[in-house]
Amino acid sequence: MSDPTPVTPKPSATVVPLRDGPEVLLVQRAKRDGTPGIWALPGGKVEPVDGAVEGASEADTIEIARRAGARETHEEAGLHRLATGFMNNPV
Repeated sequence: MSDPTPVTPKPSATVVPLRDGPEVLLVQRAKRDGTPGIWALPGGKVEPVDGAVEGASEADTIEIARRAGARETHEEAGLHRLATGFMNNPV
């Protein structure tokens, strides 16, 4: 058996939005995604708009992941990030 081709990990972020009580937000993946129809936590890969992870300090990498998670949560669930957490899209 041959060695598998190594896979380069892609920086990504996942958010676990909680509400008072034992509730967690799940989103259903779109048909265009690689795993259409599954239920998952909001999240996805870090995009250039979030920041460059390569060469970033640990503190900067954490902030980049937070930005990516907030962006993905807004894109997938319409929630906006506030200093204290997330809120529903007021639209």
